[in-house]
Amino acid sequence: MQYDHISELVLAHIDDPRHLFVFPSEVAGEFRQRDALLRSSKRAIRRDCFISWDRLKEREFSPGQKRLPANAVFRLLFSAGLLEEHRSRGPVLQYLLGETPGEAAAGFQRQLALSLPQLQRAHEMLETHPDMVPPALEHDVSTLYQRYLEFLDGAGLFEPAFVPPQAKQTPWVYHIFYPELIEDYREYRHLIDENENFVSHPSTASLKQASCLRFPNARQELEQLISSLHQLLEEGIHPADIAVTLPDYDAWWPYLAEEAELRDIPLDFRSGRTLAEYPAGRLFSRLSALSVNGFGLEHLKRVVLEPGYPVKSSDRWRELVEFAVEHYYVRSWKGTGAAADELDRKLKQCGLKELRALYRNFRHQIAQLMSASDFRSLSKQVHKFIRTFFETDSWDPEAEKVLQYCLLVLRELQEASESAGGIQVADPYSLWLNLLNQRIYVSALRKEAIPVYQYRVSAGCTPLYHFLPGAGQTQTRIKHEELTFLREDYRAKLLEREPADMSGDFLSAYAQSGEMVQFSCSDIGFSGPQLPPGELLSAGAVREVVGPAAVDRGEGVTRLMDDSGGQDLFALEEAYWSGEQKFPPRLYPVQQRGFRFMGQTAFSAKGKDFSKTPVDDPKLLDHLFQVAQGDRGVEDGRFWFSPSSFDQYAGCPFMYLLNRGLKIEEAEFSSQWEDHRFTGIMLHRILTALYKGVQEKDGRWKRENQAEYREMAGRLCREEFDYQVSRGRDFMYPIWKGLQENTRRAVEVFVEQESKLYHGYELAEAEENLEAEIDENCGIRGRVDRISWKEGSAVIVDYKKGDPPSTSDVYPPDSLPPISQLPLYAYAAEDKGYHVTGAAYYSIKNGRYKHMLLDPVAPMDTSGSKTKTMVSPQEFHELKDRIVAAVGAAAEHFSRGVFTTTASCDGCDFRMICRRKYNVRIPEVQQHGKP
Repeated sequence: MQYDHISELVLAHIDDPRHLFVFPSEVAGEFRQRDALLRSSKRAIRRDCFISWDRLKEREFSPGQKRLPANAVFRLLFSAGLLEEHRSRGPVLQYLLGETPGEAAAGFQRQLALSLPQLQRAHEMLETHPDMVPPALEHDVSTLYQRYLEFLDGAGLFEPAFVPPQAKQTPWVYHIFYPELIEDYREYRHLIDENENFVSHPSTASLKQASCLRFPNARQELEQLISSLHQLLEEGIHPADIAVTLPDYDAWWPYLAEEAELRDIPLDFRSGRTLAEYPAGRLFSRLSALSVNGFGLEHLKRVVLEPGYPVKSSDRWRELVEFAVEHYYVRSWKGTGAAADELDRKLKQCGLKELRALYRNFRHQIAQLMSASDFRSLSKQVHKFIRTFFETDSWDPEAEKVLQYCLLVLRELQEASESAGGIQVADPYSLWLNLLNQRIYVSALRKEAIPVYQYRVSAGCTPLYHFLPGAGQTQTRIKHEELTFLREDYRAKLLEREPADMSGDFLSAYAQSGEMVQFSCSDIGFSGPQLPPGELLSAGAVREVVGPAAVDRGEGVTRLMDDSGGQDLFALEEAYWSGEQKFPPRLYPVQQRGFRFMGQTAFSAKGKDFSKTPVDDPKLLDHLFQVAQGDRGVEDGRFWFSPSSFDQYAGCPFMYLLNRGLKIEEAEFSSQWEDHRFTGIMLHRILTALYKGVQEKDGRWKRENQAEYREMAGRLCREEFDYQVSRGRDFMYPIWKGLQENTRRAVEVFVEQESKLYHGYELAEAEENLEAEIDENCGIRGRVDRISWKEGSAVIVDYKKGDPPSTSDVYPPDSLPPISQLPLYAYAAEDKGYHVTGAAYYSIKNGRYKHMLLDPVAPMDTSGSKTKTMVSPQEFHELKDRIVAAVGAAAEHFSRGVFTTTASCDGCDFRMICRRKYNVRIPEVQQHGKP
């Protein structure tokens, strides 16, 4: 570590317990304690010898008061009460919140609480400078100030910001380092200068040794940083002797974390996050979202299926989620005609008493949380909820600390509310969430890794190697703003001076924060365009980087070079696989692990690959034969293909093997607003029932009875939808209601179309199995939607919920079609004795027929409309014969265990597990003209 005057002074006084060392932040104090321990011969050094400036103020400058000091919790309680008054009886603040709707005003709770310590200063300045702001604003500041004073008086509190700091007699000697970096040091300077026990040690402002690299873009800047860190670690530099400070922390840390993980560079991000950002703290905001969003399934899964939460009865919760998915539960709906709790209704209808009891208790306890009247009752309900639904001894240690801190914050709210006379707030749970979104938690765990800090926090740390990437002009500005709750133009009028600019002081401090300090910035940063800091430009410290930069060692000092030949090892490996150069001289650890995995998988000897060779395993073959034979095949030993199973096997035998043979499919855990397959089944059931009802009533379809058929269709729609509701299979209420109405209209259109074309036709088959032998090895078997006949001629109809197939889908002249349904049904119907003169698709979506076959002799009434067919009768019968022959050939291949892949993989769900078609493939390498 760098040896500077601070290290020298600390070591000179470390043995005297009266001497304490004050730094701008806890981070700098912690760093200096470690530095002193390493430089001294001591085995331990007291932590409380190294304190932050805020801690010094608490110890020595806090005014003597019998009352308790107001803190963030009290201020938040006051703000919540005032905003509730503004909502219910307001407006209280006419200028600040007067035009804001009452409910929306709650969003200003945090800003209002932050403004309270500044009110006295603002009030005094407005009295001194009247008429400089609108009267309404002056009224609001005065009102807010007086109301806050009344609150403090009634609660027995005082606001520390309203009381001038006072120095006490102290036996300690305080050494204050980097006073120029302390925002409010000026307010205490007169007390420090008057007391010999306070010794300030300002640092010397200097940018002489500063160095800033300027890159074209942040990606190149990041690559240079990663390369530098990796090389330092490779050279044996301890991670604790390196530090990274990010001026643009939010924009940089995700990219830095990702790249470092790829290269196994250990990083320890020292920036705290709000409690609500940690998984354990996020639990409580998720419960609120769950309640607000009607206990939606997606929100429910984020609680009961979250791996980080040790949920009791996890198997039961997974069963509940599976039930919800299968029964199309999305969320409860408060509109007209819906149940108060849709999931509870579905569980009740299906008789799942245990799951229902679990869910009802869960929902009841969450309702108790949301409706708690005060913080004491809320605390009881929260503890009860956690004990009931989580394994309290199974939390991850770090997650448990966050959870305990969240509960501690709730206890603080309870104690503050009660100590201030029992402050009542309208929504205790929301106020608690608000505080969880403000309270910062920094993990106490320390890894043996390179620390990564936010800019300003790490000022005062002096590792050997210090990197500050993303250090642009905007990102390094630090100004001491006053009266921040006022508009900028009003602040300028009242303060009559520019905010104190500490940017140069921080740049100077960081420029001296290690033996090798490297600033860098980019013309295009991760958060937008960037310029180098003006101070560094003026000092001549900025150098533009054209080529790659890397760390180089010379004369005992590590420096950065702008034109190094260093290259990224990932790029070198990629170039090797493309045949452009030799194998890289070394690999990152993650690449080494990747090679080990490749050696065990892709580069190892393969077993059976049924995508290329026939299945020869007797047990597997026997299973596949049973699947293809079905119950009918048990009797005669044939393979009985349905049109859809044949189409799948003909399209890709390997897909058939995975999907139908081995039943491989992706489990569905997402909320389904509507299931088109299920809707199609319902429509088929309604149309089948309608046609059977017509057949039973009239014996055949009669055009003159359209009105009766429409009435029958409406009744059948209601009965079908009511039946599915009784089974808990209905969708969310608005969608279900709209679907019911759309279905009723679609069936009425069907009645009209049927009356135009098929007047006088009788029903022969509806949702019945058709089968026909093809040869001794196979047959075709399927469930036909409808066969109607008239005057000895039959028509086959297949209902489609959406658009019907195109001509190219059913009749490619030189190959098998992807859809062979109607020709195979026609073959089976003819085998049964029907004279098939028509075959058509009916699109429920479009409300019209699309005819694939229409023989001129068919007795169909086409008067008044032009009926166009997809193919001619000759083409249809040629296609039918071609498909039937292909079924026989497919059966022969099937019997030999052939399930190889085909060249067409469009739309396939199995590409990730198919050896022929990986998502990522190594490019073929050309060498000496040969692949």
